[in-house]
Amino acid sequence: ASGYLQVVGKNQYYYQKGDALAVCNYDGTGEKEILSYAKQPLVVGGTVYYLDVSGELCKYSLKYEKSTNLGVFPAGQFLVYSQTVYYLDDEKNIRTCSLTGEEDRLFYEANVDRFMIYGQYIYYIADGQLFSLQMTTETLFANKITAATAFAIWDKYVIFNNNGFYYADMNELVNNSQYQPKKLYAEDCRGLSVDGEDRFYFFNPDNRLCTLQIDGSGLTVLN
Repeated sequence: ASGYLQVVGKNQYYYQKGDALAVCNYDGTGEKEILSYAKQPLVVGGTVYYLDVSGELCKYSLKYEKSTNLGVFPAGQFLVYSQTVYYLDDEKNIRTCSLTGEEDRLFYEANVDRFMIYGQYIYYIADGQLFSLQMTTETLFANKITAATAFAIWDKYVIFNNNGFYYADMNELVNNSQYQPKKLYAEDCRGLSVDGEDRFYFFNPDNRLCTLQIDGSGLTVLN
């Protein structure tokens, strides 16, 4: 596997093998190639969203084994949330479109490097700062959280890189000027992610897979 791994349901891994997207069971059996080329694949329900060799966003039905081109060309990251595609354009703004590629529009103008959606908020990094943006308000206003170059969020907690690797309570970061995030490593970590079991995952500076409970305890090196 290389570059991408997504756990779907209770018994399947979707992962990249070179340019291809493959799937197998938890125990490694039943490996099957899904797509011969799939950049930035994302499995949502019974559909795989991915960029084809031209950079166009496509969706592939796992049931009918058929791909559909959406006519949208993300310049970077894209996400699917609540029947809508959110993606970065050439100027690093966030745009949205429907799941068929229609109704393409500018959603938010900012110099966005990376973003994620959690609850009613978009969290994003721009110009070395982590911001939150509430999606349900008529006027979009970004709140600065902290300096960061990479992050993952669950509930009100965040792990992030900022010349070192930190864990923090976001409410305290925003509202308490005396609050000091917990420094876990002196160097940045990579592959920051979170799963549905309330745990953070990341690769530490020694390139070892680690996990951390959402409350900041239980830092464990897995391999």
